[in-house]
Amino acid sequence: PPPPPPPGKGMPKLPGMPGAKAPEATTKTFFWDKLNKSNFDGTIWSRKGLVDQQKKILSDGILVKTVKSAFDKKSIVTRSKKPKEELPMKCMTNLDNNRERNMGITLSYMRIEVDDIMAALESMDSKMFNIDSLEGLLSIVPTKQEMESARKYADEELEKGNRAPPSIPFEWVLRCFERPMIAERLQCWLFKQRFDGNVAQLERELTTLKNAAKAIVEDKKFPEFLAMTLAIGNTMNEGAPRYGDAIGFRVFGDNGGLAKMHQLKDSKGKKSLMDFVIRVCIEKGQDLEEIFKPEQMDLIKASIHLNMNDIMSCINDLVNNLKVMKLTLEERRIPRGKFHTELEPFHRQAMKRVGALGDLRKQTEEKLIEMLLYFGEDDQSMNPQDLFRQMYRFVHDIQRVAKEICAEMGIVKGVKPGTVKERIPSKLPRSPITASRR
Repeated sequence: PPPPPPPGKGMPKLPGMPGAKAPEATTKTFFWDKLNKSNFDGTIWSRKGLVDQQKKILSDGILVKTVKSAFDKKSIVTRSKKPKEELPMKCMTNLDNNRERNMGITLSYMRIEVDDIMAALESMDSKMFNIDSLEGLLSIVPTKQEMESARKYADEELEKGNRAPPSIPFEWVLRCFERPMIAERLQCWLFKQRFDGNVAQLERELTTLKNAAKAIVEDKKFPEFLAMTLAIGNTMNEGAPRYGDAIGFRVFGDNGGLAKMHQLKDSKGKKSLMDFVIRVCIEKGQDLEEIFKPEQMDLIKASIHLNMNDIMSCINDLVNNLKVMKLTLEERRIPRGKFHTELEPFHRQAMKRVGALGDLRKQTEEKLIEMLLYFGEDDQSMNPQDLFRQMYRFVHDIQRVAKEICAEMGIVKGVKPGTVKERIPSKLPRSPITASRR
């Protein structure tokens, strides 16, 4: 028989023949890292006979069909498209962007609807609003121009058929337009909420100043220290007509005697006149560590930071706010309701408390002036704060130095100096006054 013709282009190639193409995969590829014979032995695959197990598994034709169907490359998976989300309707507003944002932040902090805010304002619900909430609302009360512009814009948009809901800040402005004198009403409510705390604070400050001035004027030990200073000073100033035979001296101020006592040194340039006077006072039995009691020193220290002018300004603010409240309560544009029943009794009581506060202020002023005159000063030459400051600093220095000298001299508190000789070492120099008497 004749030989078969040479293979041509159109002749199909059998699998396994050189140049034959591998059958095309019909399923998706699982891209794993295959083991080869060199790293197969000793693994879980060889030791547990997993190859034989997988052959048994593949003998199940149904499983094979299920796998091929599940991962068939040709199957077209149709995914249901998500319905297109509708864009939110644009809110109605004509507010400035910054104003809108600031109002929105404050109102979102409240976490209640605008209508509920307005209802709470009408009912004066103190549980709903604290001081911070009222301050926040007061800060975003729209101006008259904003309210009128918002009302006009909303009416025009409704006529055009615009049914878009108002933004929350825009709704707030519209609701404020519907309530006359909203700012004044909020101010009155806020004043009521702050009143008790403000008055109590002013009462504490006035009482502190009054008691501090009283403690200084009525103290008995500080005058003894000044008397000793006067005696020593006149002794030093003998022969100096301009300064000798003094009947007193200016205590406080930059040129006051207390300041100069620190500056003036003894002949050796070591000890100051203040150290000398303190030592003499201790030798004479004065307890300088107790010039003022600790609670009195606390009063003087606290008074350093209290300014009578600031206190007066706060009291005047209370008086002016009560006047505004009275005018607001008399305003006929505000319908009578909880606003009146809450604030009218409060106004009467507040007037009495502010009156009593005014009396306390007058008493405190009189005590401060008495203190200044006590030291030869007046409210023109020195303010009480400076006197408190200098008094506290100087008395603190006296107590500190007195404590050091007592320790140095071996003086036991409560025992009269000189009763036991060993308490005063002989090597310590004595003051000229005590030495001259020995």
